[in-house]
Amino acid sequence: APGYFGDLSQKDDIFNPETGEANLGDIVISLDKVSEQAREYGHSEKREYAFLIAHSMYHLLGYDHVNSEEEARVKRVAAALSNARVLPRAGLDRVAASLARAQAVVGVDTGLAHLAAALGRPSVGIFVSTPIEVLHLVGDGPVESLGGVNCMPSVEDVSAALSRVTAGTGSPISF
Repeated sequence: APGYFGDLSQKDDIFNPETGEANLGDIVISLDKVSEQAREYGHSEKREYAFLIAHSMYHLLGYDHVNSEEEARVKRVAAALSNARVLPRAGLDRVAASLARAQAVVGVDTGLAHLAAALGRPSVGIFVSTPIEVLHLVGDGPVESLGGVNCMPSVEDVSAALSRVTAGTGSPISF
């Protein structure tokens, strides 16, 4: 369960043997994006940086934007598109490498969708619990953010957005 750490003592591989501290994962933040988003949202870089760290910490603690309904929708969207796949859970290095090779990325509002956009990959973000006026994809490549609070985009909307952001290089599309 998110935020439950009662079984950490049974997971030797997450502890630093010298300090005994738990390593829950990595946080990667683009300072260029901090500056860009701070300007876009009209607040200080310090505030944006703090927000991104706090947002990332929630993910490291096991909280995710994806619920079973969103996961099922992602799989339906992938099934409706040719040359698409849903990436399995993996370490950040493997996922980032997959994202960097993808023709385009469609993702729900998680750090990975934002990472793909930050890597400059054409990206479509699906948001259902976050207002896209406040938090949306920002990247060097073409990006689109769909949905919003309680506003689920259709498979057709996602497919159309994907067509708009991709150049059609033939590389696998990752979800």
